[in-house]
Amino acid sequence: MQQSFFSQRRRTMRKTPCCLRGLTIVKANGQLHTSRLKGAIAPSEFLQTGANADFLDVDPTEGFSVRNFQIQTAKTAMTSDIIVYGDVDAAVQAMGWTIANAQQNWRKKHDSEDNTLPVYNTFVCVSDFSVFEKSFPHIVSSDSKGCATGSVIDFSHQERKEMHAMTAASEISHNVWLGPTPEPDSENEEAYDILIECSDLGHLNPRLAYFSYSTGTFISDAWLKLHTVKKRNFFAYPTDVALLTALAPRLLSESPSCLAKRNTAISAIIEHDHPKWFSALDGSFPSRILDYMYLGNLNHANNPDLLRALGITQILSVGEMASWLDADLAAWGEENVCVVQGVQDNGIDPLTGEFERCLEFIQRGRRKGTATLVHCRVGVSRSATICIAEVMQALKLSLPRAYCFVRARRLNVIIQPHLRFAYELLKWEEMLHQGQEPTGAPGFVTNSGIRRELEWAEIAREVALMNQPYVR
Repeated sequence: MQQSFFSQRRRTMRKTPCCLRGLTIVKANGQLHTSRLKGAIAPSEFLQTGANADFLDVDPTEGFSVRNFQIQTAKTAMTSDIIVYGDVDAAVQAMGWTIANAQQNWRKKHDSEDNTLPVYNTFVCVSDFSVFEKSFPHIVSSDSKGCATGSVIDFSHQERKEMHAMTAASEISHNVWLGPTPEPDSENEEAYDILIECSDLGHLNPRLAYFSYSTGTFISDAWLKLHTVKKRNFFAYPTDVALLTALAPRLLSESPSCLAKRNTAISAIIEHDHPKWFSALDGSFPSRILDYMYLGNLNHANNPDLLRALGITQILSVGEMASWLDADLAAWGEENVCVVQGVQDNGIDPLTGEFERCLEFIQRGRRKGTATLVHCRVGVSRSATICIAEVMQALKLSLPRAYCFVRARRLNVIIQPHLRFAYELLKWEEMLHQGQEPTGAPGFVTNSGIRRELEWAEIAREVALMNQPYVR
């Protein structure tokens, strides 16, 4: 359906929906690293440069993408009233006229196609930025010195905070702690006598190697205990697994816990401690998002022994079915499997209608004291959307914060819910907040109604900026 639609479309001007009316804030000089208001963008993000006062034509010239987050800011500006502010009054007023002319030209183009647009306005604000800092600090993102205020969420900073919280140092063996590199000369750094820093150029997973050595357990058991008992979230590549398996005899023979054992006993440990789930492992565990909810892929779903070892006894399959034998399914219990059918990662199929059923299934597992694996094919879009929805509901987080929470915990995989799913989550945020008690917390209901922490255009802009380093 999607391919047919895009292959038959003609490259003509598309009608702008008349039901939309947003608000776009523009900083006249475009230097957004200082004096930035919440949601402010630069003129170059939506206006053509040069003499013509026109909006940018940001639609792709050919093909399509259901993850065009980078064009949403410009698309939103076309259906918005626009407020212009800046450091120089003359520049603010000149930019205001430029934008007003662009709006007028945009309207004329639509009038020629018999598609009448609402009248969108342009406003200029010539107040000094200090007025915002003094009277409206909650919408100041960066102050006049270029320092982040913390009043407005920044996706990249929020992701770093979540990573820091998730990887906080903890003791994995007697007097040995595992965690991120402390800041130089900090109190945290001084708490340790010896620091061993891992490099990206290393060809071995040192935490697994040391934990296997210190506990005298084979790699599979060490891996499992480090994750379940010590609550460490980490991943390993298939090459790590192969190398550590090859090194197992040396690690165990040198282990303090195995000094009294003969080589034959150590060989027996290695020979018999190959659980079925380990041989089928693709190099990583599913990602623990919450204690009762894991996010993974189809390979994880097809490894029931691994799931049991992790304490997972429920599976939520979103658009993809695990290939289990009838005997495995009977042993697992059909009541512990929930399937969402007919949802492809194509930008067309919706998920909102499945949210309540999926989240109730996840909560069912939580009440039973077990965990649920949420999976699709790769674990980046459909299943990630369900996990974000659960985090929003369970932890009472806004969409931006829940997105960063899940993204940080997916570890070596970048979650990529497409545009439709992202917008469905924004509407899910509204549904969650309806009927709640008024509060001043970010993203929660106020006496005047729903107040989102960030609006659609800025959410899309921030997602695009976060994903930019990974786009080829």
